[in-house]
Amino acid sequence: MLVVNSFLKTSTGGGLGDFIRGSFRCLQVCNQLKYNFTLTLKDHPIKEYFKPSHHARPFDHGITTIDLFQKYHRRDEFKAYLHNQNRMARRRRSYDSVIVICSNLLLDASTITAEERSIISSFFEFTKETQDKVSFKLIENNTDYECIHVRCGDYIAFNHNTHLKKGNETVDETYENIKNKIVSILDNTTKPVVLLSDSKEIRDKLSSELNIVSPKTNTYHSAFYDGDYIDLLKDLHILRNCSKIYQLTNSFHWWGSSFSQIATYLDDVPIVQLKY
Repeated sequence: MLVVNSFLKTSTGGGLGDFIRGSFRCLQVCNQLKYNFTLTLKDHPIKEYFKPSHHARPFDHGITTIDLFQKYHRRDEFKAYLHNQNRMARRRRSYDSVIVICSNLLLDASTITAEERSIISSFFEFTKETQDKVSFKLIENNTDYECIHVRCGDYIAFNHNTHLKKGNETVDETYENIKNKIVSILDNTTKPVVLLSDSKEIRDKLSSELNIVSPKTNTYHSAFYDGDYIDLLKDLHILRNCSKIYQLTNSFHWWGSSFSQIATYLDDVPIVQLKY
């Protein structure tokens, strides 16, 4: 059986979106190889906000997790690795082998089946207490709304990863480049729009100047933070319940934002990817 474990604090610092993306890809590979699969949040405090999944399988929590972040992005390479690990594990034991990994494998969201989406989503259903804390008026009123999600990048938003400092290096420069893009979006939609961003400063400034609804949440990256995750989960709740996401990232972050892509992975929310 393959167990995908959450949020090891690796040197590459993957967040929630990386973990969910990798989990989907691992499930797909397990289906192809006919391996059992489960997912666990056991090593991260975010687990307390989600219900136990009926798809969860028991395993020995003492098994060491193998860190595969930024490794085996090619599907065939990962399949070969997994097959080899499974063969070696079976040699060591007389019972069903268990391999525990942490991975951010790449994924084409268009390949996700309804069954795969149902399985992974079941691990990310809020408890009643969490649901109450992340409530949002437009969702409660069944309003059809769209989201703009701006990823300014770890350097601008969190003062992390300074070695990745590229392109726009100040909040003012980033703000001006984003503003015109957002004005164009607002001019071409008839639905209410909610603005989210990894930068609270830029989000609040845009919300005030352009009169856009935005949640008054604190922003942080799950790879750099260890505390109360309600604000992060409220932003995620808003993304997962909208009808469309406009994802704005700078040219350096060519892959977009793994955080807003969670809504596509789990809920099939369409994303329009834009650069600034």
